[in-house]
Amino acid sequence: VLFHQLMENAKTILDTENQLKIWKTEGLITKETEIQLLKWIQSAYSNKDLQLLLQNGTELNERTLIVDELKRLRPDKLIVHQENCSVVDFKTGEVIEKHKKQILDYVSMLKQMDYFKIEGYLYYAATDELLRVY
Repeated sequence: VLFHQLMENAKTILDTENQLKIWKTEGLITKETEIQLLKWIQSAYSNKDLQLLLQNGTELNERTLIVDELKRLRPDKLIVHQENCSVVDFKTGEVIEKHKKQILDYVSMLKQMDYFKIEGYLYYAATDELLRVY
């Protein structure tokens, strides 16, 4: 959850490092947690494929997509480029099929909203893997 919060709101590694310092100072995380989060953050910001995806686009973080009166979807990041739109969700655990379905649900909703050339990705921090789902 903490890695997710860091990545959804940050634009740069400096943003995430500053947030970690705040959490540590406020006693919200242990030194051990800080070290693990820092490791994942450094991997994410060193991952060339992820960084290419995040560059040169408008990032929309945690925007709610309204499916109907009861159902809401909230991808971690939408990156709108001139020629396409990418949706990215950040995970810390293992690859699970329901994560892929989650991305496919986001893509389906974006198609209904007339977005063009949509790509869907999952980034797994523990393995530093960017997985293209759609």
